[in-house]
Amino acid sequence: MKNGFSFRWIALFVMVLLVALVMGCDDDEKKTNTADTQVTEDAADLAVDVTAEIDDDVLPDTPADVLPDTPADVLLDTPEDLSDTPQDCTPACQAHYLCVSGACQLDPAFDHATLTELAGPFESGPAVTAACIGCHDSQANDFLMTAHWNWVGPTPGVAGHETGSDLGKANTINSFCVSIAANEGRCTQCHAGYGWANKNFDFTNKGNIDCLVCHDGSGQYKKAPTTAGLPDPAVDLVAAAQSVAPPTHDNCGTCHFFAGGGDNVKQGDLYTALLTPDENTDVHMGRLGFQCTECHKSNNHKITGSGLPSAVEEGPRVKCTDCHAAPVHNNTNLDSHTAHVACQTCHIPAFSRQAATKMDWRWEAAGDATRTPVNDANGKPDYDKMKGEFIWAKNVRPTYAWYDGTSTRMQLGDVYTTTPVDMGSPKGDITNLDARITPFKFFTGNQPADTVNNVVLPPHLFGMGAGPNPYWVAYDWALALQVGANYAGIPYSGTFGFVDTSMYLSINHEVAPKAQALGCSDCHNGGIDFTTLGYTGDPMTVGGR
Repeated sequence: MKNGFSFRWIALFVMVLLVALVMGCDDDEKKTNTADTQVTEDAADLAVDVTAEIDDDVLPDTPADVLPDTPADVLLDTPEDLSDTPQDCTPACQAHYLCVSGACQLDPAFDHATLTELAGPFESGPAVTAACIGCHDSQANDFLMTAHWNWVGPTPGVAGHETGSDLGKANTINSFCVSIAANEGRCTQCHAGYGWANKNFDFTNKGNIDCLVCHDGSGQYKKAPTTAGLPDPAVDLVAAAQSVAPPTHDNCGTCHFFAGGGDNVKQGDLYTALLTPDENTDVHMGRLGFQCTECHKSNNHKITGSGLPSAVEEGPRVKCTDCHAAPVHNNTNLDSHTAHVACQTCHIPAFSRQAATKMDWRWEAAGDATRTPVNDANGKPDYDKMKGEFIWAKNVRPTYAWYDGTSTRMQLGDVYTTTPVDMGSPKGDITNLDARITPFKFFTGNQPADTVNNVVLPPHLFGMGAGPNPYWVAYDWALALQVGANYAGIPYSGTFGFVDTSMYLSINHEVAPKAQALGCSDCHNGGIDFTTLGYTGDPMTVGGR
């Protein structure tokens, strides 16, 4: 009796327990019904997990199974889900390219040295290009539509040329080597192509694209100076072709650091110190390791970025706020300045901090074979028979001007009405709320001009393609200017002189560490003459605009 009694009580206890468990599960199901309706792709996995847990023992196994299984399911399912998502690149990327944010980019893990097509030997730069086009024909077609190839492009920020795409380096005139007209064989050493020796160059021939000037990774590729952009004979073309990679400082700097005829001659904030900079040279490149392409991104080989004197815009302008979201300073007073002052104004306290740049160039003094150049305090010559007289400067405080993103730009054949002749300058003033006080290199000099028609003239300086008497051979301005004007199709009175000119150049690089940014007293209390900017005095005293 006793044993039977115990058995019945045990059986009754088990039945009650099972009922309680079932009722508890029903309650849990009701409580979690909303969450369960959100389960989609992992539902099958969870069902398998739960079944396995019930078959074994619910109480001890639930913590062990649920905790490890859930992360595993998520990790395994996510890549499959993503792989099912259609690529957002149209057309689809070719082999060895990845679709990244809507653009095809070279897979950094791909090694061109393994390609038999690049085993060589190559007799010329165009022979390398032919091998490149074998795989990258669409990229070559894209490149034919860029400013780096045509030296003209869209100029929505240039007054009088807002809707055009036919203005650029090819037909503007500047305060340095003046113009490429009649001088292509020398100037096109910095063209991303081969053979642009005269006005008959075929811009539809993709076989003359120079892929290596931007994509060489061997570090030994360079162009010969006077060959219309052909590679130097000493270049190992096989090594260059097999090393191709995304552009680096070395590639971009080959042209941009040496614009105007030498290291840091022209821009003032682009020179060889940026090849291996420390953070005091440029905080983005030196401390963070940025390459040029970090800011100057490309889309179908069209590269973002613009500014004086280039002014061509192939994509969105590069802005500090692309990375630094406002408010930047967490300081109400400093952040209020951003409505009136460009970031560069405070954060580039000086340009050419590591090497001198040309600040003044007098062509009128050229041609004196008896004059001996004298090096200045920076070790730079004050004179060159071929080019004239120079003034250099280092660690230069910028010139500040209002800039609303638009500018003027002198084109070949434009008539000037005042002197100094404005070769290119920012537009904007104190009344324009879109304008900011912005830093520039202010470059001055004089240049040959038709003083009857009031037109700055393009001289024939180099090579025999345009005529037998380039200035750098005959040193005869009359001959050089007549040939240059005829070549460019500019009416010429035959009377020339030298006119003073000026040009503003944008300062955007050499951003200093924040500890070196300008402070209040660097601008106020005499640091800047605010009356030149349209104020009646120091804004701290007279108030802002």
